[in-house]
Amino acid sequence: MNRRLAHILGFSVSTNESDPRTRRPSGLSVRASCGHSIDSLRLKRLVIALLGTGVQDFSCPQCFQTWSWQEVNRLAAFTEQERKSCEEMISRLNSPDPLQTHRKCPCCSLLLPRPGSGIRGVPCKACSVAKRKVFRFCWDCQQEWRAPSSGELDDCGNEDCATRACLLSCPAIKLPGSKLDGCPCFRACPRCHTLISHTLRGCSQVQCPQCAHAFCYRCLRGIQEGCLLPQLQPLGGSVGNPDIGILMMGYRGYNRCVIAERQGVTEANQVHM
Repeated sequence: MNRRLAHILGFSVSTNESDPRTRRPSGLSVRASCGHSIDSLRLKRLVIALLGTGVQDFSCPQCFQTWSWQEVNRLAAFTEQERKSCEEMISRLNSPDPLQTHRKCPCCSLLLPRPGSGIRGVPCKACSVAKRKVFRFCWDCQQEWRAPSSGELDDCGNEDCATRACLLSCPAIKLPGSKLDGCPCFRACPRCHTLISHTLRGCSQVQCPQCAHAFCYRCLRGIQEGCLLPQLQPLGGSVGNPDIGILMMGYRGYNRCVIAERQGVTEANQVHM
């Protein structure tokens, strides 16, 4: 941890909570796993400042014992909004592919690092304490680990693991200027859950080869529900009449077409199998 920045922010650590040299009335004194007492408020300020400088590894300034993000979150007593903001900063620090280093616990939404190369079962200490049992989730499909194994190279026990893993980790389409730019390379049919990829030609409407359900690849709405692209211009590679788009803009029955999040990430777009 950056000692100079800690000194500027007035951060203090003590093994004796009654020590008048380190007792500060501004924050709550909490005890870390290493045994040292930490000023919660000043730790919060220090963590936010360090993340702002690109530092995402934290340790006790006195004994240098490494603190996990879970412990930092407990010691600093972040609010829900503060925790989300810090985790967004961690994700940006791990760009361009933060999905390779951290996953959100499906139970408490805490951002957790991968425990080791090749290990698929990620333990969550917070949920383990709350549930009074060891709680793990699968690194690939981000669901609770159901198999009795330790979770290194074994199957997690979820039948839809491979499908969800593909939906959550597949790269995004990179076609600047196209209406498909930013969409995941794979979608699941909203009706039968068959994996579908776009040909990258024509419009955003696709038809499932399994059940023939037609839907928009961008917003996942069915064709009968109707959607409207935010700009009045034909899709990349298609031939269209802008006047038709103008007429559609005036029709209130159409929904604005916004790229839906990856299926399986939120309840709104989760694929239930």
